[in-house]
Amino acid sequence: MLFRSIIRYDQLAAVESERKIIGSRDLARRVVEAIGVGTLYPDLLRSPGKIQQWQIESATSKLLRNLESLNDKGTNVIEIIFLHEQPEVAAQALNQLVDFLKERHLQIFSDPKASFLKGRLKEYGIELENAEESLQAFKLENDLSSPLVDQQSRLLDQRSLL
Repeated sequence: MLFRSIIRYDQLAAVESERKIIGSRDLARRVVEAIGVGTLYPDLLRSPGKIQQWQIESATSKLLRNLESLNDKGTNVIEIIFLHEQPEVAAQALNQLVDFLKERHLQIFSDPKASFLKGRLKEYGIELENAEESLQAFKLENDLSSPLVDQQSRLLDQRSLL
């Protein structure tokens, strides 16, 4: 289809958006809540009992400080690094982060607004095809299909005759 050629995809912007989502506080908080403050950062728990909101926020901040997303320019690969004293906990946190990242993608791309935009894109594509057909018909009707050089030489010939 012809309308695909008008879509602009900025790979750098897409990768940077992914990195922003990975480093978002909301995603980090979800990881902390899923794994638990005690598992990630037991030093934040002073006494057993109900975990306070400040402990979750503190663990979230600490997770974000130890989380890094890297991208080699020119590629769409993002490397996510999480530093933790226990490798098993680091792996668990990264796996949880990736799962939540996938969920976020599903939310974004299954949004009803996205289907509306796809429909509008298809409508614009049809309009573009119709406009191109009209332009081709106009060119044939007015003999504008020849190369520009031929058109210029004809114009000069007409001027010299006048």
